Amino acid sequence: PYDSELTSVADDQGNYTIDLYDTIFAGNETLRVTATDLAGNKSEATIIQVIDATPPEAPKVNQVTSDDNKVTGTSEENTTVTLTLPDGTELTGQTDDQGNYTIDIPANKQFQGGESIQLTTTDAAGNKSAAASVKATTKEEQKPDPNPEEDKEAPTKPSDLKETEDRKSVV
Repeated sequence: PYDSELTSVADDQGNYTIDLYDTIFAGNETLRVTATDLAGNKSEATIIQVIDATPPEAPKVNQVTSDDNKVTGTSEENTTVTLTLPDGTELTGQTDDQGNYTIDIPANKQFQGGESIQLTTTDAAGNKSAAASVKATTKEEQKPDPNPEEDKEAPTKPSDLKETEDRKSVV
């Protein structure tokens, strides 16, 4: 916990372990560690910088079609998203403070449909996510079925309805 003092007793070799309990660190926090002898004399503090070693989650990517000239999606905010094209070309984009990203696709790298692309996220500490994969679809694959089966059957009527205690809803 922040601004808390945690203690431990060293063994006869001077080794100790301090349990940080369920404290979750984001990285870049500072811990101050001191030693106190049996007479109550306290050492100067040793400063330890907490290192972010947790990779971000794989980025989420919106559907990609052969008509798209950009790839969009969401990931951890303020990170770099890397898009790897089938030919190995890597394109990057930055997420904003809401986690949204847009990566422009150069005209000479436009999708034809069927290509599999991979995206990863790298945070400021250099931790890289697992890859997310998406397959680009063609414009034809996006068209709705011209002869969908029509649903002409009415749904079942609601039953077993109860009014809530505050009388503002029915469930």
